[in-house]
Amino acid sequence: MAKAVQKIKLSPSRDIPFNRLVLSQSNVRRVKAGVSIEQLAESIALRTLLQSLSVRAVVDADGQETGMFEVPADGRRYRALELLVKQKRMAKTQPVPCVVRDDGLAEDDSLAENDERLGLHPLDQFRAFQALHDGGMSEEEIAARHFVTPAIVKQRLRLASVSPKLHEIYADDGMTLDQLMAFSVTGDHARQEQVWDNVSRSQLDEPYVAFLFRTINALIATPLALEFGLGAGDLGLLTSIYFLTFAAAQIPVGIVLDRDGPRRVQSALLLAIAAGSALFASSDSFWGLLGARALIGLGVAAALTAGLQSLILWFPRERVPLLNGVMITIGALGAVTATLPAELLLPSIGWRGLFNLLAALAAACAVMIYLVVPDDTPAKPTKKEAALASLRRIYADPGFWRLAPLSATTVGTAWALHGLWAAQWFGDVEGLDHTALVQHLFAMAVALCVGALILGVLIDRLRRRGIGPERLLSMVTVVFIAAQLALILRWPLPSYIPWAIIAAVGAATALSFAVLAENVPRELAGGANGALNVFHIGGAFVLQYATGVVLQQWEPLAGHYPEIAYQTAFALNVALQVAAWIWFVMPRALVRPQARWQQRLSEL
Repeated sequence: MAKAVQKIKLSPSRDIPFNRLVLSQSNVRRVKAGVSIEQLAESIALRTLLQSLSVRAVVDADGQETGMFEVPADGRRYRALELLVKQKRMAKTQPVPCVVRDDGLAEDDSLAENDERLGLHPLDQFRAFQALHDGGMSEEEIAARHFVTPAIVKQRLRLASVSPKLHEIYADDGMTLDQLMAFSVTGDHARQEQVWDNVSRSQLDEPYVAFLFRTINALIATPLALEFGLGAGDLGLLTSIYFLTFAAAQIPVGIVLDRDGPRRVQSALLLAIAAGSALFASSDSFWGLLGARALIGLGVAAALTAGLQSLILWFPRERVPLLNGVMITIGALGAVTATLPAELLLPSIGWRGLFNLLAALAAACAVMIYLVVPDDTPAKPTKKEAALASLRRIYADPGFWRLAPLSATTVGTAWALHGLWAAQWFGDVEGLDHTALVQHLFAMAVALCVGALILGVLIDRLRRRGIGPERLLSMVTVVFIAAQLALILRWPLPSYIPWAIIAAVGAATALSFAVLAENVPRELAGGANGALNVFHIGGAFVLQYATGVVLQQWEPLAGHYPEIAYQTAFALNVALQVAAWIWFVMPRALVRPQARWQQRLSEL
């Protein structure tokens, strides 16, 4: 015979005059936190007591009830009622609804009452604030009634512009509150969902210092948008101004590198980074942020080219390609340095403190480079007029234009795909879940780092066998095109293979600069490297944007573009690479480039 389930009995409730209640010493809460007693008293005066007090009868030495009751679990509400009595706003004999407990321990009641209390989820708080706002309350009234700042109310109400689908993702812990708030800069729900789909799966890779400041901007986008009221267009301009000054400075920085050497130029530009970071940290307007961001972009302009020229000046020409690969490998590791450490620091020091720290570090690096690095000023500095004439001749040289299109289309496509479109392909075409997608992106990041080192070693080894960097660049391009065709034609290969090759080709700048180093005298290396780097940077962003334009010719289905859209966009990129490759490998009835440069130098 089944046993009957024993029914629980709830403790009885009764109204007890306040002057018969005393605060128990069994209350486990000792540290003050949350809403103050004064604020709680105001809430009770406004709404009356919304929850009963938990009390126990006070007994004498013989175990007889004295008519008094102690409050072990609701001490803050008791003190709030006590304050109202002291303020003559409540009678001391006012009946207080109480639940009378007679078993267990008072400390256990107090601990359970505090432990089991759950704070309101920010999404529920938003919905409640929205209901009050729709009911006619102003933001200031809501803040005053619920003891929060008006800024908190405004922040929560801005969630009304965010897609309900993203609300659900946040409720399921699929994103942080800062990430959810970032989408409130636009009211286009379809665009918000598409951006989340892209951002949650994307990863970027750039040279070390440049990537650091680019990633930092992404990390602090939400607090900037909230503090300065920035819209999507403002955030876009704040990001793009960095690349504008970065690219625009390549040629003049190259000329100055040839004249003054990388030691002086790099240390000076690091001071520009320090000044830009400090200005960014202290800015109180959008225009101040914009100017500071532009200064930072100028400061990182020599991050790659100064290193390349230093290797050319300090090491034998035949060792430069290997060292280029090592340097680019280290630069690719900046992705790790720039994200996790900064993310860990943000909660404790905030974005302003983070940029002040970066300013101090940049200034320290500038001083260290200036004091420790050997003087590398060219023995015969190039005059300004001669430098400008050399630059014009660099751009007028057929050899440069033979290399630049191939370098821009291969390296630019690799950066464009790795930086954005690989992640979208994984979700839209491959149908990968989040875990598999992250694994693929990690494999690509490793391939980029390893690829730079392998290319540097290959250049060094093959040169000894009579195979120069031009032939290796040509072969790498063929492999790169084959990897893209494997994706476009859906060859039966594990997707790790073609995407790892594509990521590794992002390090082919080591090959391009090696080709350039063989054809350009050392005293013109800075200007030539800067001239070629303009094509790398410009090619990456033009091709990335153009790929998006092509994809938008198809309607996304459930937020995903069809396979044919990607195949078409990728095929157009491949067509450009094939044309550039044919142009590069075509025989040239020209004099040897080095002889031509020596001849032109003698004319200056």
